Order: sequence, then structure tokens, then C-alpha cells
Amino acid sequence: MMCIKKDLQQNIQIGDVFIFEAENDWISKSIAFLTHSNVSHAAMLYLPEALVEMGLSGIGVNRFTLTDDAKQRTVYILRRTPEKPTEPLYQAAKKYVDAKTIYDMPSLFFLAGLLIYKGIRPTKKLQKITDLILTKVCKELDVLINHKLHPEETYFLVCSQLVYQIYEDCGQDYHLKIQNGLLQNKTADVGEFRIVDHLNLLKNHDNQKFEANQYLNETIQETDELLAEQLYSALQDIEDNDFLQLNSWHPTFQKAKDFFKKIETLLEKIEMNIPIDALFVTPVDLLKNCPNLKQIAKTKIKWIP
Repeated sequence: MMCIKKDLQQNIQIGDVFIFEAENDWISKSIAFLTHSNVSHAAMLYLPEALVEMGLSGIGVNRFTLTDDAKQRTVYILRRTPEKPTEPLYQAAKKYVDAKTIYDMPSLFFLAGLLIYKGIRPTKKLQKITDLILTKVCKELDVLINHKLHPEETYFLVCSQLVYQIYEDCGQDYHLKIQNGLLQNKTADVGEFRIVDHLNLLKNHDNQKFEANQYLNETIQETDELLAEQLYSALQDIEDNDFLQLNSWHPTFQKAKDFFKKIETLLEKIEMNIPIDALFVTPVDLLKNCPNLKQIAKTKIKWIP
């Protein structure tokens, strides 16, 4: 019989950070694999029984209850230490909640960034799927850039970055310090390489001129979930030794550069002044690499319609 954890629910407070274990969908599983963790999503307590979070259709406020029902999703609840007044966190989150522009967030966006920043094996299979993912995300970014987006009404954030940015917006006293985070680790394991380390090595004849809408006519038949499934399979295939020379990766490197340029263009258009790499604060960074976030509970969560 399901039991609601009333005592825990009464003791959580606005600003508490919720980190979710990966679900069984391929995007969640791939995020967890690439970040060497079991988590894939983050949110923040906005109201006593509601979380603010970034989903595929924009920022949402979703009601929930904490439970001991083993069938529900596992969540880690963290609190900043030392504790600070919660009203600034509520007001900072409200700015995003009240944003008028809602848009379709490219569901593979975060995976694309992880593939660029994380160490991966240079296999033919992984190059092919990385190329497809970058192409699809670049096309979706082109679509976004062409929308009528209005500064201060549009925000471009992924789930864990939303949480991180809410705290940043409250000032230095609320800063979440990331130590040894994903992007701070600039090394790759033996047999791996990082795409980001090779973007400046493109020769002039390989470095194509950036065009604002060059991906709009691209057609990728595979769904996002299928691409994520193929990615997960390629990442897990440690027996695959069909390696490509780095010069065979140059078209993929070019798409990675285009990916960053399109993000830069979008951020400029909506006048959002944050560094690009700040978009890729990961859920596991908040869970394990943030010394001023302390875990207060591990429990199950159920959404309330």
C-alpha cells in the first residue's frame, strides 16, 4: 500500500533541489551513461507541493507528492548550506515561470553538448550517430533562431542549468559552487578523445563559413528516441574497435562548431548573457560535485495531475 511521506513533505522548503534518477527511456539512459551516473534530471521546489522544471515544451510548474511506493521514480533532495532566505529563490524562479514565450526545446540538445565535451571512443558507429544528432539539433536551433523571440520573455536553459541559474540570479551569497564538474574535467580516458579539444584544429579548407540557416533543409528520419537508443548502444559497445582517424571526424567537428555558433546566436538574440558552457551543468554535478548542496533525503516521487 502506498504511503505518502507527510513528515518529509512538510519539512522540505522552497529552493530545495530535486535530482531524479534516470528513467528507462533512451535519452535519460544516455545522459546517465555519459555523465557516469544514475541521474538525468533536476528541478527545484517552487511551492510547497510543486516543482519548477525545464521540460521539452519550456518551463513548467508541476505538482507532486513524496511516497514510499517502490514503483515511482527515485529522487534525491538537496538543500544549500548554509541556508539562506527562500523568498529570493521563489522570485528568481517566478521570473522564468512568468516568461511569456514557450518553445519546443530540442530534446537531444543536452546529449549533443555532452557528446562534444565528454570523452568518447572514435568508432565509426559513434561518429555516425554523433553526426546525426548534431545535424538534427542544429536544424532545431535554426528553427528556434527564426522564431519571433523576445528578450526577457524567452530563456534558453536545460533542467539542471535552470536550477543553477535560479541560484545565480540571487547573487553571490546563493552561488552553487561546482568542483570537479563535467566541464572542469578536461581529460579523456585512454582510447577516448574529446570533440571540443579538436575544434580549433580544423584546417582552413575544412572550416566552412557559418551560415545562419544552413540546416533548415536537412531531413533526419529517425526519431529522437531512436537516435538516443542508437547512441546508447554505440556507447556501450566496448568491443567495437572499428576506429576512425581523426581527419574522418572533421565533418562532425564542423557541425560541433556550428552547434556552438547557433547557441551563441540564439543567446544574443534573446539577450541572455551566460557563457555557453554554463548550459551544460549536469544533474550529477549538482548531486555530487557541489559541496554547498547537502542531501537531506532519498525517496520516491509521484506526479499529481
